[in-house]
Amino acid sequence: MNHWSLMRDNCNEIRDLAIIDMLASTGMRVGEMVLLNRSDIDFNERECIVFGKGSKERVVYFDARTKIHLKITWKVG
Repeated sequence: MNHWSLMRDNCNEIRDLAIIDMLASTGMRVGEMVLLNRSDIDFNERECIVFGKGSKERVVYFDARTKIHLKITWKVG
């Protein structure tokens, strides 16, 4: 079992699961995630714009499971 699976198995809240899935599926850094705004996330394309080191902007993609968990967490239609 890998470390992502162990973290998922130990999540008590859907919000925590959404965070773990977002980090795992996109490869973004925690520092990039904390700077995300909802407006940076495109659910239809399953992508988001992150601002990394040196204020560089890049697009990362997330999987369907992450989309579901984020929508439940944020109560998005």
